[in-house]
Amino acid sequence: MDFFNKMGQKSEMNALNADISRNQDIIHNMFHEIGKRYYEEHKDDAKLEYEDQFRVIKTAVSNIKLANEKLRILKGVVLCPNCDAENPIGENFCSKCGSRLIPKSEDGVSDANSQNKESVLCTGCQSRIPSGSAFCPVCGKKL
Repeated sequence: MDFFNKMGQKSEMNALNADISRNQDIIHNMFHEIGKRYYEEHKDDAKLEYEDQFRVIKTAVSNIKLANEKLRILKGVVLCPNCDAENPIGENFCSKCGSRLIPKSEDGVSDANSQNKESVLCTGCQSRIPSGSAFCPVCGKKL
């Protein structure tokens, strides 16, 4: 009988510890959210007491942006300026939203001649385009 009482107490203690842990996580997440909001609202006018922390955050954000850009170069893609979709380097138009990716050259012709293994022909310009594209990355036609 004593064994079952101890097991019941152990189970109740585990439940209480789990509840404490969940509530500590809630508090931690709320502090994180408050700090994030404060940073976003005051990143350009940091008070002296937070100046060092803001500098560390800005450096980390810059490092993340640089690493993401290096990843895109290694993957051979560029981000669409309109929808942030990844598109192969050299394409003229975003395959997701149809926005122009590469400005036209002085003669008015863009210089994208990308070839993908899994591709289809565009019904507008007959260019080979990635299968599953919503827009032609060469002429911008909605597919």
